Amino acid sequence: MVSRREVSSGDWRFVQTYLRRGAIVPVHAHEGDQWISVLQGALAVTLSGQRVEIHEGELFRVPANTPHEIEALDDSLVQDVRTMP
Repeated sequence: MVSRREVSSGDWRFVQTYLRRGAIVPVHAHEGDQWISVLQGALAVTLSGQRVEIHEGELFRVPANTPHEIEALDDSLVQDVRTMP
């Protein structure tokens, strides 16, 4: 339901992920900031008790060390960039 590719370069990590509708990435956190860009489809991100929908063409920031969960509302292609502490 989820496939991904990662490339790391110095202080940055670039991740491209394909999520099938209904896929859930369980609660987790990253040491650095994460910027999520939805290239196709839609996601629901839950963090700090709030659920936010992100749609194609939108960008969303998850601050460092913030637990969050992701659900694919549609088949989705996502590009995210993470800072590496």
